[in-house]
Amino acid sequence: MASLVWSSVWLFLMIELVFTLILVIPVPRRIRNLIARRISRLHVGDRIRTPALFVALSLGFALVESMSSLRTVEQRLHESRNLDLSYEKERHIVEVLRERKFRAQRNMYLAGFSFTLMFVIVRIVQLMKESIDLEDECERVRNQLAATDSIVEETTSQQTEMTTIRRRPTDKKKD
Repeated sequence: MASLVWSSVWLFLMIELVFTLILVIPVPRRIRNLIARRISRLHVGDRIRTPALFVALSLGFALVESMSSLRTVEQRLHESRNLDLSYEKERHIVEVLRERKFRAQRNMYLAGFSFTLMFVIVRIVQLMKESIDLEDECERVRNQLAATDSIVEETTSQQTEMTTIRRRPTDKKKD
């Protein structure tokens, strides 16, 4: 059963690594924004919130379990050196405990990396969403500025025409 759990953690870590690689591959900004907008429209974040919370809790428990397992194995390893056993038995016990220690350390690193990478993925997605929002805001401001410029131009040209019209009669009076 434990092997199945840690195989699942390893598989989840590999999936996270692939997903992170896809997120950080340098592609043109327009393509990245197009993909991010489509994903954003699907509201994927809302749909996977509960499963992601379950996975995060599971990884947290796996991390705590592996740390406690490592501590237990280290205590047994220390205690085995104080036992009065024959050399072969002591060597066998130490070898088995070192193997367990290696597995506990490996499991701890797997769970820790997977747990950390989950937060990294969430932050990358948040930054992508913020980038899209800022670019949309920038486009909206550009459009407003263009509209304002055209209004200012139109108003300025109308004022110039009005000034020209007003000056003409005074110019004729001088003649």
